[in-house]
Amino acid sequence: MTIRTPSLALLSIALLAAGCKKEQPVTPGEFHRYPIEHIHVHYIYSGLGRGTEDLYFDQYGRRETKYVNWEHIEEKALRPMIRLTISVGPDIYTCLLDRGEGTHWKDPQLDSLFHLSAANIPSPEKITQTILSEKGKLVGQDTVLGLKADIWKITGTPLELYIWKGVLLKRASVAAGDTVVVTAVSIDTVRRPNESAFVVPGGIKMRERPLPSAPLGQ
Repeated sequence: MTIRTPSLALLSIALLAAGCKKEQPVTPGEFHRYPIEHIHVHYIYSGLGRGTEDLYFDQYGRRETKYVNWEHIEEKALRPMIRLTISVGPDIYTCLLDRGEGTHWKDPQLDSLFHLSAANIPSPEKITQTILSEKGKLVGQDTVLGLKADIWKITGTPLELYIWKGVLLKRASVAAGDTVVVTAVSIDTVRRPNESAFVVPGGIKMRERPLPSAPLGQ
């Protein structure tokens, strides 16, 4: 499936190919984060922000990349951010491209899921439902790019997420004087993303991020 509409220009992810690939961990149970094998979603900002986001994943989400290039409007100034987040199994690499620095850490919850035996692996739909139910409430449905999305209102925030098969199609934060909306304007589930989309760029100064301490008694 390919759905396209006109979009803003985007810095090419292919320029990141100067980096090195990260080793993919062995996963005994073939846990799937999404029911879709691979995807590329392109988003644009509106409201008090301008810019783009791109989501890539393959291997049903075993490898996933989000590229953010946006500016937030604050009074008379613009606050820019160019960020790349790559996950390979449980390994998370976050790169602040405008600063030339980044962090790596291993997500213990993802690590556990990727090492479950096949008989104990939850479906992608179950994972999505569980996570969103813990964070908010299903308040309705809407259509984005012809796809029916569930609308989840996140508790205690002005944030609404429009989710289709676990994939974000729209994110809206609507509050007095501060509205930012991120909307998908194209989706491609036919072509596999280029390998360069899952590569940490060369020249980024990476550091290890320590895991949070466990609560007392655990």
